[in-house]
Amino acid sequence: MRKLRILYVANNKISDFAEFGKLKDNPALEELVALGNPCYQDPALDVPTVRANIIRQIPSLKILDGERVELEEREAAESKQE
Repeated sequence: MRKLRILYVANNKISDFAEFGKLKDNPALEELVALGNPCYQDPALDVPTVRANIIRQIPSLKILDGERVELEEREAAESKQE
């Protein structure tokens, strides 16, 4: 799985952002679609925060949920602490 480039896990039952951290060891992963998972439904989190949580855990991502991960977004995500 280390050569996996695109992964679609939309509309599954991923409720914990830590699950995405399991993908960080795949340096080839460039695109992830994860919309529709319970972790996106938390009313305390807005879309930029959800994206930051995932981008921080998968440094190789270039596209998340069909939207390009810009350098500024990546830097902001990496600077946020949980």
